[in-house]
Amino acid sequence: MRDKILDISARDIIKDYGMKATPQRIVVYEAMKDLCHASPEEVYQSVLEVMPSITIATIYNVLDTFCEKGILAKRMSPESIMTFDLVPEEHCHMYDCVNKKLLDYPDYSLNEIVRQRFHMRGYNLNGVEITFKVHPAKKGRHQ
Repeated sequence: MRDKILDISARDIIKDYGMKATPQRIVVYEAMKDLCHASPEEVYQSVLEVMPSITIATIYNVLDTFCEKGILAKRMSPESIMTFDLVPEEHCHMYDCVNKKLLDYPDYSLNEIVRQRFHMRGYNLNGVEITFKVHPAKKGRHQ
């Protein structure tokens, strides 16, 4: 899914969702394409290099608008930090506890297994958000 997103220009994505492709929206989306998962502050630091006049308030507004339109998704990190996700579709994540990074775990079958288990118990899920807390394996260990 992420690979498909990376192949489309920021301008095209923004226009496809019915918005005007302003310079601020373009640089924020380009930053998200590079970062994949980021807090507003991380996006701000990334965008400052390209657009030094942008404000943190603009970053928040653009990110929130992208979420409302379905271009991005909001995720809460295990450290309770609001993080924006380039892939808005439901999917699993890994949280690298050493490097403090949220990473995609692209095994979509896990979400379906969870849905089926709840359905067997008489429940329909509104959403599934699975985050595995991990740390890098030591070299030489079998995985």
